[in-house]
Amino acid sequence: MHDFILPRMRRAHATLVMTLRAGVVVALTDGLWAVTLWTVVLQKSSASRVFQGIARALLGDAAFTGGTVTTVVGVAMHLAVACGWAAAYALALRHSRAVRRTVSACGPLLTGAVIGAVVWTVMDLLVLPLTRARATPVASTMFAVNLVGHMLFVGLPLALLVREHGD
Repeated sequence: MHDFILPRMRRAHATLVMTLRAGVVVALTDGLWAVTLWTVVLQKSSASRVFQGIARALLGDAAFTGGTVTTVVGVAMHLAVACGWAAAYALALRHSRAVRRTVSACGPLLTGAVIGAVVWTVMDLLVLPLTRARATPVASTMFAVNLVGHMLFVGLPLALLVREHGD
């Protein structure tokens, strides 16, 4: 019995650690991308306001007047969403032969680009409209900029860090 249970527990633990690690890395890379884009490149925001913008999905416009508390709420939401996407990809990789074959055939760069594009599109067109935040118009330059950013700073880390067996 132990020969059956212990290896499964070890694999489940390794998968959980891998998924959380990937989620944290994605939250960091995507967060740094967003802060750099809005504060340095576009010079339209502050780091705090970027994360308050994430909290806006839950709190509405009040997120922008909540100070440090709503910034922390935004950071926590950002981390939770990143871990959620890492878990979703890990589950797809583990349970879908088609996903595994595609990843094997395409390699991490193309796989990461596809994952990032899917994440941005689903978040912007499906998830955000269900919240108090605003979606980015598909025809806008910012949609394309965020799409590419998510390919590089969300999809690529997921493709590189999430593996089939939690290795």
